[in-house]
Amino acid sequence: MKKIYVFKRWAIVACLLITFFCISITANASSFAYSDFNWEEFLEQNKNYWVQVCETDDKECQDEILKTKEKFYKRLYSLLTKFENKGYKINDNIIIETVFYGLTPDTFRDEGTLKDEYVGQIHKYGYKVDEGNKKESYIASTDNDIEGAREYFKNETDSLKTLMNAMIGYSQVCYGVSASAPRAVQNENGTTSYVCDGEEFVPMNGQCVAKVDILEASFFDAIGLSIFSSENNDDKCKALTTMYPSYKLGEVTDNGVNEDLYWKFLENNIYFDNKPQLQDYFDLVLKKTNHKKMEELTLDEYKANKDDIIDARKRIITYIKEVLDNYGDFAETPSSTFASYVAGNNDLYWWPVGGSEITNNGNIAMAIGTPTSTRITSKFGVRVHPVTGKAGSMHYGVDIGATEGVASVIAAKSGVVVYPPQGNKGNCVKGDQSCGGSYGNYVIIQHSDGNYTLYAHMATNSLRVAAGDSVVQGQVIGTVGSTGRSTGGHVHFEVRVGGNSGSAAQEPLNFISADNPRPVSASSVTEGGASSGSSNLIEFIHSWEGTPKQSGSDYIAFDDGYGNVTIGWGVVPKYNKDRFLSLGVDPNSITVGSKVSKSVVDRVEQMELDSALNSIKSMLSKEGITLQGYQIDALVSRKYNYNVNGFADAYKKYGTSQALYDNYMSKPITASGVRSQGLVRRREAEWELFSKGIYKMNS
Repeated sequence: MKKIYVFKRWAIVACLLITFFCISITANASSFAYSDFNWEEFLEQNKNYWVQVCETDDKECQDEILKTKEKFYKRLYSLLTKFENKGYKINDNIIIETVFYGLTPDTFRDEGTLKDEYVGQIHKYGYKVDEGNKKESYIASTDNDIEGAREYFKNETDSLKTLMNAMIGYSQVCYGVSASAPRAVQNENGTTSYVCDGEEFVPMNGQCVAKVDILEASFFDAIGLSIFSSENNDDKCKALTTMYPSYKLGEVTDNGVNEDLYWKFLENNIYFDNKPQLQDYFDLVLKKTNHKKMEELTLDEYKANKDDIIDARKRIITYIKEVLDNYGDFAETPSSTFASYVAGNNDLYWWPVGGSEITNNGNIAMAIGTPTSTRITSKFGVRVHPVTGKAGSMHYGVDIGATEGVASVIAAKSGVVVYPPQGNKGNCVKGDQSCGGSYGNYVIIQHSDGNYTLYAHMATNSLRVAAGDSVVQGQVIGTVGSTGRSTGGHVHFEVRVGGNSGSAAQEPLNFISADNPRPVSASSVTEGGASSGSSNLIEFIHSWEGTPKQSGSDYIAFDDGYGNVTIGWGVVPKYNKDRFLSLGVDPNSITVGSKVSKSVVDRVEQMELDSALNSIKSMLSKEGITLQGYQIDALVSRKYNYNVNGFADAYKKYGTSQALYDNYMSKPITASGVRSQGLVRRREAEWELFSKGIYKMNS
């Protein structure tokens, strides 16, 4: 009986942590004053939702949840109000998602392997805060004070304030200093002025200085919190002033909120490193150092594995950004219970040729206007090669003709660049047909749904991004060219589904549309703005995939009966190789009986579902088909289990009549040539969902 009670208590805490986004405030960070936050009103709006996990008569459970909510939200909005009063409008959702990213209910299960590790970092009411505000943010004495930084973040001492400080940007003027001091000059009115020799110099505090540059800085650059000795403003200024006898930095100037510096802070500091629920992201480092947890690494091991550690943090940051961008203001953590999946992924694929006007968003060049070209010069599939003349050549993408050296190539979707390597701006020159493996100058971007996009034949020295860079949809990544094996100015565009190889390439026109080149939300394909129907979608899919084999915080791989190694809720590793690799797990090592962290498998499942949803919405947009959210849910279930090839033609022919079921939705019902009664029932359930909006679970 005691064990059941403990399990329930930890389940309560898990609920506390993964439901912080489930709130009824419908404004984003910029549309309401944080000082107006009223806990009593907020409690009244959300109380019934928060306590629904408890039994009706379990007052202890209900009180514990509400105390948790009160402590966290009062502290959060108290701090946000203080910053707001100083003129800093910080996005509350960014802070919340950063704090709770990666937490799952299994983190807190009684038998979970992470529970004992994480309890030391979690306040008994859900999040440890310095209520008295007695301790200021941790200040490292040197860049190498790894133990001090670890202790600070492990204890979560006022880390909400730390994160908010990281949002504030500063600047310093870099001055070159002359060898000559200012000269005194007697003015006609009897006063004395000081002047410097040389037009560029002005007197300042007894020195002659010349303004060289204005350098950006974060709060934490100044206090030296990073454990990696990255180039600071002093180093930068010194490098910029080699032509002067000496240099100096001016006073730090406040520049307001700067979210780019916030992500830079998380990238270069150990905030994520010791969180138990994020250890899978650091799997490569842990394997290299033969450790089980990042907190076991020595300073020398940190320095030796600096690049891999930063890459892991970048992946976490990328997924956090994707959650914030794609799931709206109140998205849940991506590997929780998938309850927020229905918020949808509005980041549909864009036409990869940019508009005629390039604008700058900070330091990012964007070309999001109407594409300068939508002219397809060669389609996906088997063709006669235009250069070699060889018949039967497979073309893995589409070629879009555009003005060489002028038209911009843009990221079709947000993600992280995996090619070219840093320093390569596009070394291939026109005429060298073998350069870049015939692709010429090209870029490959990995997306959060597990897919990759490739952009080839770009102009010499035009590449603006390199491996490790995070890019946003519509960002200029290069210029149309004709390098590699090419007959004229164009961009070769590929969509590689679930893996980064030519064999993973699929018809790009299932993802992009010349008729709708810049889809911005699901409202273009669904009524009422819903992006994927109902919150019952995941429950529906899980009921038909069957209960997974599991042990504590791991899933156990099994044979699905048709020779496919499967794990979790119908996840097949061989179809999700790059998705597993992106989370630090070798899919080839997963065999029947293997154990894999639930957080990893659940994340792969979501990536696969995201990909299915994106593909379906792109197809509907291209075909001009409008469906209800529950109808899209039915198609997502079908694609997760099989595919939706030919749906558009069948729908245009039969509509939602019984003929659509008879001729399309009722198939397939066999697996490996054997009729499956389970598939028959699943097809029937998907049809009932598509035609009537009824989520019929498998019992």
